Amino acid sequence: MLLLFLIPLSVIAQDFSHRWFINVGDEYWYQNEDTACRNIQGFRGYSIVTFKCPVNFKGALFREVASGFFYKSKFNSTADFSDATFDSSFYFDSVTFHSNVSFFRAKFDSNIFFRQVNFKRYASFKEVESYAGVSFTESIFDSTLDFRNTQFGLSANFRGATFKGQAIFTGIKLPKYMDFSYVTNISFPIDLTLSRLHEEQKKCKIALLGTNMDKIKINMQLFDLWFPDNPPYDQQVSVYERVLKKLKDEGFMESYKILDIEYQQVKYQNSGWFNHYIVNTFQRYWWNYQYSKEYVLRWGVGLWILFSLINLKLYRNLTDHVYAINFLEKLQNDHTDNIKKLIPYSFQVATYTAIIFFGLKMNLVKFEVGAVRLHPWLFLYLMVIYIVGLVCLGFI
Repeated sequence: MLLLFLIPLSVIAQDFSHRWFINVGDEYWYQNEDTACRNIQGFRGYSIVTFKCPVNFKGALFREVASGFFYKSKFNSTADFSDATFDSSFYFDSVTFHSNVSFFRAKFDSNIFFRQVNFKRYASFKEVESYAGVSFTESIFDSTLDFRNTQFGLSANFRGATFKGQAIFTGIKLPKYMDFSYVTNISFPIDLTLSRLHEEQKKCKIALLGTNMDKIKINMQLFDLWFPDNPPYDQQVSVYERVLKKLKDEGFMESYKILDIEYQQVKYQNSGWFNHYIVNTFQRYWWNYQYSKEYVLRWGVGLWILFSLINLKLYRNLTDHVYAINFLEKLQNDHTDNIKKLIPYSFQVATYTAIIFFGLKMNLVKFEVGAVRLHPWLFLYLMVIYIVGLVCLGFI
């Protein structure tokens, strides 16, 4: 019976449009809404079959189909899977499409595998809706690959794929994970900068280990580098440096900034506990790894205000026992208990603090005799203000 069924496949066009394909044990059923079911017993899909004429699966429903449904099959003419729905995991492993193939507006409700598939001609995945994973590992695209406006779900895997024709990713919705590892054979640039994110999706994690970055354009506002196999640190560094060079050469400076910040964090985290916890924290919050230098000015003003507030209580002791500034009058009474005198008093304290904090040099003559011996903690506190101020001025 199997031979009788295969004979038509090689000589006439096959029309399976709008059929339902259902797996029941080892039997495959296909049906139409207006026809009775036909039973093809003992036939495990179309494995190792050659379709010599056009095949039409437009609008077909593939439900609970076992692996190997099209395993190692060959499509010598056009294959149309447009508007088809795949309810369960489906495998096109080692298939060869010698002519155009279309999955236009198809729905992938589960994982779909195109592993080691050879697309000889135009392959259309336009407006596909994928809700799980799509895998094209080690597949070969000899002609145009069209993903325009495709919606990816959990993952898209192109690991080790070959792109000899144009690959169009314009308007795609990015998956959570995209694997472009070891993609070295790329004839035309692959532009991922025109991609989109799903609602509430922060970024897409992309793997680029061993990839030809000369032919890939990315926007780090959409992507985070991802290392799924946790390769050695030096290999990760190599990826960061190649991507950074690519971004800088193409003038994507905002993307360069985003990735360089991430790269510096990775370096600090892999260079000992001191750099990891101390230096990295300082670089991050002090001036955002040199990319937000206005942070330093804010820190400077904030610290000056903080020291001024502390000095509202210590001002008299500081001027009487440690360091006096001649043109600022010495106050004999505490002015903080009188609201009318608080404002000019606060202004004078802030001026005193600013002269020490933002001053490049302290006049030794102005130090009171015995300040270090008699009032060591006040002296040390004043030195802290001065040194912190010098650090802020140095960075500013």
